Amino acid sequence: MIGLFQASGLAQLIVALLIEVVLFVSIYLKFPYVQQQMNIQQLIFSATRFIILMLNIAYLPNIKASVMAKQYIGYIQLVIHCLIYLLSLILLMRNATVLLLGLREELNDSGKPSIRIAFWKNRQGQHPRE
Repeated sequence: MIGLFQASGLAQLIVALLIEVVLFVSIYLKFPYVQQQMNIQQLIFSATRFIILMLNIAYLPNIKASVMAKQYIGYIQLVIHCLIYLLSLILLMRNATVLLLGLREELNDSGKPSIRIAFWKNRQGQHPRE
């Protein structure tokens, strides 16, 4: 599988776009994560990857885009990546703050605390709600 479609950049891009569309649709239809926030986050990441893959069309040799256009598209991709990394960092800091300070208990649909919160409370000597 490593050398699949290496001769054609267009074929690689089409396969990657199709896989990304399938991933986005499956997450949208199934919502595989317990937390709604995690499902939305994964949808945003999938949509962002799709946009970046669409921007890669400019690098195909058949398009014959100028070097300046390719540079601008590269900068746009860089800005998109930076925004997603910043979003990930903010979410990581928020989750760490909530976990370390115990600002709120995250309850799932059954009314029981999540495994992470239950494990944290057991280590702190507290018992989660049954």
